[in-house]
Amino acid sequence: MTAPVFLHSAIGTAQPGDVLQLTAAEGRHAVSAMRVCVNERVDLVDGQGTRAQGVVALISGRDSCSVRVSDVSTEPEPVLSFVVAQSLLKGEHDERAVDALTQVGVDAIIPLQTERCVVRWDSERAERGQARWEAASGAAARQSRRARWPVIHRPVDIKAVSDLCAQVDLALVLEAQASLPIGDLTMPAGGKVLVIVGPEGGLSDGELALLTKAGARPTRLGAEVLRGSAAGFAAVAACLAGSRWCS
Repeated sequence: MTAPVFLHSAIGTAQPGDVLQLTAAEGRHAVSAMRVCVNERVDLVDGQGTRAQGVVALISGRDSCSVRVSDVSTEPEPVLSFVVAQSLLKGEHDERAVDALTQVGVDAIIPLQTERCVVRWDSERAERGQARWEAASGAAARQSRRARWPVIHRPVDIKAVSDLCAQVDLALVLEAQASLPIGDLTMPAGGKVLVIVGPEGGLSDGELALLTKAGARPTRLGAEVLRGSAAGFAAVAACLAGSRWCS
């Protein structure tokens, strides 16, 4: 069984034999929620690729424990990274999308405001929304034992995403009526792949035309039309099956 993962921002300089403290929310999560025990193996990560393996040396109360480090390593950045521009969704569907995208291994998630999004983020809601997405991503990263966590960007509009198409090695826009099935794509050997996910009502014709002109390739997943919370996950999984999951 893999060791549970906890976030610790100061492990970059840790050495074997060091004792690090988990306190506050992370300590409470370890002690009260995960119920770690003395001598249990745990991993500490900084979310940027560093992982410290160790064992619980001491538990103090309900929100603090000490971890004795046995090994520290840094996981390299992926040769092929995945960025998902995820349209805003109503209710908890957007957080479900972020959760699934984090579990499947994406490297960055961009909240996308489109014409047909039911949800609208003004400046105040954008700050709260980004914090919710970061919390959802962090919980999923712990669950999937990730040392390198996705970057959650500030929300953008469709024009900003179209500008991003020129900066990546492959840009895909999910479109149920597209002639190109995702299974026919050949992934680049390295670089960055951008996957653009529209809202439940789909992208408008104008938005789709703007993205296509910018270089994004309209791509369909299959005969079924997936929810906005599932489409990005399915697309990235299909892409990974032809790239990172093959190595």
